[in-house]
Amino acid sequence: MPENWAFSRLFNLAWLEDGDKSKGESLPYLDAKTLRGKQDPVMINEGRIIEKGTNVILVDGENSGEVFEAPYRGYMGSTFKVLQVSKHIEKDFIKIILDFYKTLFKDNKTGSAIPHLNKKIFKSLVVGLPPINEQKIIISKVKSVIEILKDEV
Repeated sequence: MPENWAFSRLFNLAWLEDGDKSKGESLPYLDAKTLRGKQDPVMINEGRIIEKGTNVILVDGENSGEVFEAPYRGYMGSTFKVLQVSKHIEKDFIKIILDFYKTLFKDNKTGSAIPHLNKKIFKSLVVGLPPINEQKIIISKVKSVIEILKDEV
C-alpha cells in the first residue's frame, strides 16, 4: 500500500441511518424497483423522507449492499437505510468501495426468511484510504472505465 494511504474500518468512514419520519406530504415511494427504473413511483403520504441526491443502501433482500442515489425527494423504501459518509471522504469513493465488495455482502447475508445486509461485516471491513486528491483521481478513472465499458456493450 502506498505510504500516504491509511487503513480504516468502514464504520469510521460510513454508517447507516434510518432517516427522518414525516407524514402529511404526498411524495413518491422510493423502493428498489423504482430506483432501478423498473416501475413508476407510487405516491404515499408518510414514511422516512429523503432528499434528492441522498445515498441509500439496500439492507434487506437478495441484493443487500447495493447503493442508490435518490433521483428526487421522496419517502425511502422500507428495505433501505440512509448511507452517511464522513465529510472527510469523497462519497463516490465509498460507493466504489461498496460496489467492489457487493459480492461479499451478497454472499454473507444474515436471516433466513428475508436476507439482510450483514452489518457486522459492513462495519468491520478494513479499507485502504488514499488522500482526498487521490480519491478524486480514482473516482475519475473508475467513471472513465465504466463509460468505456458501457459503450462496448
